[in-house]
Amino acid sequence: MNYIRNIILLLSLCVLCWSCSERSDKLPSGIKHVFVVGIDAMSTQGMETASTPNMDYLIKNGAICRNVRTVIPSSSSSNWASMLAGAGVEAHGITSNSWTPHNYSVKPVGITEYGMFPTIVSVVRKQLPEAKIGMIYHWDGFGNLFEKSVANVDKSCETQSKTAQALAEYIRTEKPAFTFTQLDDVDHYGHKYGHMTEKYLACIEQADQCVGMVLKAVKDAGIEDESLIIVVADHGGIGYSHGGESWEEMTVPFILYGKHVKKGFEIQQQTYMYDVAPTIAYALGIDVPYAWTGRPIRSAFDGATSKA
Repeated sequence: MNYIRNIILLLSLCVLCWSCSERSDKLPSGIKHVFVVGIDAMSTQGMETASTPNMDYLIKNGAICRNVRTVIPSSSSSNWASMLAGAGVEAHGITSNSWTPHNYSVKPVGITEYGMFPTIVSVVRKQLPEAKIGMIYHWDGFGNLFEKSVANVDKSCETQSKTAQALAEYIRTEKPAFTFTQLDDVDHYGHKYGHMTEKYLACIEQADQCVGMVLKAVKDAGIEDESLIIVVADHGGIGYSHGGESWEEMTVPFILYGKHVKKGFEIQQQTYMYDVAPTIAYALGIDVPYAWTGRPIRSAFDGATSKA
């Protein structure tokens, strides 16, 4: 009996030590601004093959996961929605690009007063009511995926370059707490010319210039030392299409750069589309809805000892 009692005591002590270790992770503090740049259809293979000096700079001085798994289907709305909603298709119900808040086949597991599953946009607004929030995007369909009445700026631009310019100007003039932008040209080039073709890779290089514009705007605004920049893609592609289950379609990069982010860090844990919103919330120090299933990428931040 003493032997069994000692084993139980030892196991309890191990659980206590593990719990203390988890709680010992130093939460990031002083991050007042989070800027997400989403590049539609940029696969990890495409990013690594193209010439991308600005993203290379972010990676060298930040953290990257090179094998982020998309949700199924590997199409735009389902994956942008999963980033924003911190959960997969089975929870938020956005199953295709034809989805709208009033046209769906899968009912969301939870619907807020805004008429849709909660996204990071409304989460930021509720917990940081004075925050300036900007949603500036190229593909107008992206505007269906968040609570439009919540954002201070909700704007669709004609081109990838104009989208980045509008975002850069907003950052310089308003110093917002949170922005999410979507750049669409890479997806167009993948469909028109084929993924991993010279023109597709050249378009990724143009998107990289847009990333550089955002980084410069953050520096010009004097807020780099209190900001987090995230670069992510919604899906990759194969041939002239995407939406399937191949590695090329379902693997994308996730880059983090800024305050408290480890430098030159390769994120080893399996990361998913729906981990983007929890990571944003984690950086800003706000709570997430119970309905979210994603996890923050804690290992990318200084002071984090846990792998999850």
